[in-house]
Amino acid sequence: MMTAIKKPFAYLATMLRLLVKRGSVARPIDLSLAKVVIAPGDTLLVTCDRFLTKEQAEQIKSNFAASLPGVKVALLCGGLRATAVLAQG
Repeated sequence: MMTAIKKPFAYLATMLRLLVKRGSVARPIDLSLAKVVIAPGDTLLVTCDRFLTKEQAEQIKSNFAASLPGVKVALLCGGLRATAVLAQG
């Protein structure tokens, strides 16, 4: 069974308001969106250029996890990036 956020733009706006409310956003945010289908068992990797407090990180992870049951959520902040290079064959 596929799971999708029913109102992705409203959800994203809520997430951004949480960051602004806590003073984490002091400059414009570059944003790009694409339609993605995430299924239970998948892992969602969320990245943020800014450093977040432990509480902010946990709030973001728990909000995504609540909206996407069965999906693992990983969060990289402070500009950290993760890339996988997969072997063929």
